[in-house]
Amino acid sequence: MLRFHPLREEDREKVSKTMGDNPSKICELCPADFFYWGLNGDAQIAWEGDDLFILWTYEEERGYAFPYAADKLSAVEKVIEHARDLGKPAHIIDMTAEQADSIRENFGVPTEVDRDWCDYLYSIQDLSSLAGKKYHGQKNHLNKFRKTYPQAIFVPYASDLTEKAETFFTRFYAAEQGTGLLFEAEKEVFLSRIRRPDPTEKSGVLLVDGEIVAMTFGEVLGDTLFVHTEKALRSYEGSYVAINHAFVNAVSSASPDVLYVNREEDLGDEGLRAAKLSWHPIKLVEKYYAKIF
Repeated sequence: MLRFHPLREEDREKVSKTMGDNPSKICELCPADFFYWGLNGDAQIAWEGDDLFILWTYEEERGYAFPYAADKLSAVEKVIEHARDLGKPAHIIDMTAEQADSIRENFGVPTEVDRDWCDYLYSIQDLSSLAGKKYHGQKNHLNKFRKTYPQAIFVPYASDLTEKAETFFTRFYAAEQGTGLLFEAEKEVFLSRIRRPDPTEKSGVLLVDGEIVAMTFGEVLGDTLFVHTEKALRSYEGSYVAINHAFVNAVSSASPDVLYVNREEDLGDEGLRAAKLSWHPIKLVEKYYAKIF
């Protein structure tokens, strides 16, 4: 039986190497982001040789990642055996279409896609240029921000900005209306990024008169920028468009091989879905799941 243990800081190097550049383009499978959420939550891992197994626990539900293994079918059998031995409801989650096909064909298990968890994938050229009529609204917001706050500057996040970032954190969440375990976990992850920035991540802040009005953190893997968090004070009109535009342009200039931007899922929030669609994604990154026990 697989022997899982809670994710630890000392696991980072080996796990990150195994997860690699995330060709699936599924946001949950980005190494740096996985560690922020995993160390703040209920992620566990198990090794069998060089094969990596990941298990998330949420209340009474368990979700296994599709194994990182040379013999994938044998590894999936071990996951199913582990779930049955625990006797708890379990799924294999965050699968690509190819992985889902393998589960259906070899184990006779139906698979599904949850639209609420699909990631939005964009062309970085589209987001950096905002060319054409379809981005008319975003350009108006950006121009309004620049006209209202010509003194605004965009800089990478650094440790000397920690105190200002914590002030921003307090101001941002004082204005947000959110509840539930996921909302609270997201707050903890964001605070962890502020206090312990991962040097492998990209970041940026918008400063107006020396105070932070927007922050963002992301991860470049292969040809994709994954924007893991982007927060702005809504009282500064246009700040969301401004931080988005500045960040993708900074990454595009520094990493010309980046072609896409993954801006993660909408979790079924109607307002967030409308906002993400308004940026005209080139595709939705589907995440399949299968109930295995």
